[in-house]
Formats: sequence, C-alpha cells, structure tokens
Amino acid sequence: MTTTSAEVTLRSIQKSFGRQTVLNDVDLTIRGGELLAVLGPSGCGKTTALRVIAGLERPDHGTVHIDNDDVTHRRIDKRGIGIVFQAYSLFPHQTAAENVAYGLRVRGTGRSSREARAAELLAMVGLADHGSKYPQQLSGGQQQRVALARAIAIEPRVLLLDEPLSALDAQVRVQLRDEIRRIQYEMGTTTVLVTHDQEEALSMADRVAVMRAGQVEQVGTPHEVYRRPATAFVSSFIGVVNRLSGRVVGGDRVLVLGQGLTLSTAGHSVGHVIAVLVRPEHLAIQRADASAADAATGVVTALTLRGAISSLTVLLPELPDTIRVDLPSREAQDFTRGDRVRVIVHAEDALIDASAVPSAAVRAGERAAA
Repeated sequence: MTTTSAEVTLRSIQKSFGRQTVLNDVDLTIRGGELLAVLGPSGCGKTTALRVIAGLERPDHGTVHIDNDDVTHRRIDKRGIGIVFQAYSLFPHQTAAENVAYGLRVRGTGRSSREARAAELLAMVGLADHGSKYPQQLSGGQQQRVALARAIAIEPRVLLLDEPLSALDAQVRVQLRDEIRRIQYEMGTTTVLVTHDQEEALSMADRVAVMRAGQVEQVGTPHEVYRRPATAFVSSFIGVVNRLSGRVVGGDRVLVLGQGLTLSTAGHSVGHVIAVLVRPEHLAIQRADASAADAATGVVTALTLRGAISSLTVLLPELPDTIRVDLPSREAQDFTRGDRVRVIVHAEDALIDASAVPSAAVRAGERAAA
C-alpha cells in the first residue's frame, strides 16, 4: 500500500465572513506523516482552517502549501485531499464497498482493481463482512469506518478529519479513535484532526495545535501542551486547573497559600498579587490538626472516585470557592469529608498568569466557553 507524508503549511492565513474575522494571521505547519489535532472551543476557527487546507474556503490573505506546492487557488479535487466529516455523507443507494470504491471509479480505476482495493480497506477498518450492506443497515460507528475507508482509498496526500467522532456513543468513540490512530500510523498519511474534545486530541495526536479566537495559542506534543502550557488559556482549556492567589515577595519568590515558591516573576514587582495556575495532580495534602489555621489549611468537602484517581474538593479560607486535589485512589481513601488538611503546592508545575482571577478549579473549556 502506498503511503504519503506531505507537509502542509499555512502562512499568514486570514479569513473573514462579513465583519467577523475567523482566522487572524494563522501560521501553522503540519509535518509530513504526523497526526496533528487542532483543538479549541466552538467558534475558534479550527474548522475554517481545515476547510482552507481542503480548498473548500478561499483565504482572504495568505497561502497554503502542500510540500513546496502552493495550492492556495487550486480546486479541492486537485489537491490530493481526503476528507471525513462529522456527517458520514455516504451514498445511501450504494453498498459499503461501492461507497469506498467511489473515488477510484471517478478516477477511472478498473472495476477489478477498485473492488479489490475496497475489500482491502474494509478489512483494514474491521468491516470485511459488511461490503454488501447499505448505509442504513450499518451502525453509526460502522458508517464512519466506511467514510474513513472511502477517504483513504484514493491514497490522499493529506487526510482531513472534521469532528469525525462527535456524533458517536462514548464507547464507540473510544474504539474508533484507537482504530483511526492505528490506521494513520500504519499508512503514514499526514493527517489533520479537528476536535473540541481534549481527551480525543491528547490521546490521538503526535502534536496538538490549540486555537482561540482565530489564532493559534500553542503547538506542541500532548505532553507539552498539558504540562507546559504557553498561555493561561491553554492551561485552563486543557485539563483542570486551580487558580490560586500569590504575592511576589522578592526576586523570584512568590507566597502561595503561605508557602514560598520559586517562580519566574519577570515584570512583577514586590507586593504584586498574581494568579498561580496549578493542576489538581500537582497538589498534595497532609492531615492537619483541628486547631490549625493558616492559608494552606482547609476542609475536605467532597470526594469523587474516578477509577485509579480520586478527586478531593477542599475549601480554603483565602479562596472564595473550592479547589480540587487529585490523588491515587489508594491514598485518597485515607481521607473523608470534614477532614482538616493542609494543601502543598509543587512549584515546578505551577504557571503564573497575571491576568487570571484566582478562583476555584475550572474544568477544561468551561471558562473558555463562558
């Protein structure tokens, strides 16, 4: 099977619809053979960026390159693009095999060759025995597999996936995302996945591009965007983050929950109150005496089992709302509601955000969508 690994480059892409700017000077490179997930809240421009790559939208400014080939003004059918949309868009009057072979038939591939190719791809997506069925005889997950097989049948230079799993049940979605990743890895096709689902992006992608308001905030590996977010938006959109109040006390020392931490405080003078962003798993807790009263000592108000991890909700005196602390469930079972505990911050995993308002733990996307 032929594999492709074309590099895709967006240079200074701008796109507006009426007075609304949807893409604002976007620069983005998708490396040959990688799966890049474009992640962001609704309306951030991620689907428009995908449509610009495909040729379904013409940018107002900027260029699109596939390898060194400027395809900005080239028709979609001349770009070597395969697309899978959220809506499966299968031809209802054609069988699964005929749907998969459609692109090959349009290109003039002989009947025996396209039938063999369709059978090969249906087997690859786990539907070897479903080739003679019509779309209405298939489940949603099976239809999406057929759509994927149809997109890769033409051996595209670039495969574009626009929210391909969002209409599926949770269990099917997890199974199919693993299948897509396996197939993409085996074929080596450069792939762009647009999604608003952070778990989907982090579990499938080689790299993640996080978008906000028509711009790319950060591009990095899943580990990088989670552990070292470039901006406060990335930190709060991906995963869960606690916003804690901190005060600069000199040099790179910041007082957070009564603890002196060494953080990069460039631009902040002594006495400046800042927000420190910390993920729940980067906090620890210790039992505290009933008489203990300081900024880091609070009360456990709830415990939530999440499998191997459990979340403890802690109310601290200096914060208006609760914070979340994630512990291995084996350790969390030693605590119960009403326990007095002391919260410890790991400085190496904290991020300063001077513009954030200290508050409670914020689940990914809630603040961005507000």
